[in-house]
Amino acid sequence: MGMKKRILALVSAMVLLGSTPVWAEIDYEIDVNQHITIRGMSGRLGEQLPLVVVGPDGQIVEISQVTSGADGAFTHDYTIGADAKQGEYRVMVGGELAGTFTYHDPDTVIAAFNDAEVETVEEIIRTYGYAVGVALTGDYARLKDTLSVKEAIAAGGFSEVAHIKNRFDEAVAEQLTSEQTAALAAVNAAALADMPDLLTENHLTLRLDENTYYAGLSDKSYVYERLVGKNFADVEALRAEVDKAAAVQAVYESTEATIADVLTDNAAFLGIDLAAYYTGVENPAVVHNALMGERLADEEA
Repeated sequence: MGMKKRILALVSAMVLLGSTPVWAEIDYEIDVNQHITIRGMSGRLGEQLPLVVVGPDGQIVEISQVTSGADGAFTHDYTIGADAKQGEYRVMVGGELAGTFTYHDPDTVIAAFNDAEVETVEEIIRTYGYAVGVALTGDYARLKDTLSVKEAIAAGGFSEVAHIKNRFDEAVAEQLTSEQTAALAAVNAAALADMPDLLTENHLTLRLDENTYYAGLSDKSYVYERLVGKNFADVEALRAEVDKAAAVQAVYESTEATIADVLTDNAAFLGIDLAAYYTGVENPAVVHNALMGERLADEEA
């Protein structure tokens, strides 16, 4: 079929080989060629481990040996085949069950989505989304209101798996854009006193969670001040201001133990060329001590 089916699953189990444990973790993707990659972690370092995949009918569909690395990690690739049987597959490592994964054929997946109702869309995505490449995470999880997306999927009429993903992605993007537009307008019109609650309410919508330094600030008041009255043209401009202000505040709140990492991680936001910044400085700690507790000017860093 001219389509791509993505699967991402994590199945973990402890498997004992004698007295040495094997931790098997499955992370796999099935594409048009039914290619699967299995990754695992073993307590036996640098050793060969037998790996067997057993199909839903109890027949062995793959048998191989994997060699664990110095850290115990191993990887195995194989092709499940376009005529793979639908159902649960068992992955055996060292003769013991290490995990399972479930494969659904395209016709079953399409039928499930065509039968979906608004109330059942999320459950169907949890069950079959891996085969379509959609999930309740990512941008979907940023939405305040998911009804429009559920309605788009519940409308049905799908004839190919790719159509499901396309409609889902388009509906999520349209709803997120609408919510971001509303949030941006609210920020542009907000007074300083309203900014904390407004940003808390819209931190996912505006992607503020992607800045770990902003999330970790003990005092965000400086960031709020930098946003008032700016009339941002788009979300990217707002986030750029948040990134820069958060970097300045992070330096202000830094300690001897954190200042070096703070400067390294936020150099771009602060406009710092670290190589030039430390030129001729024998002891960087002298510079760090001078910066701690100071609020650098955004434009000058």
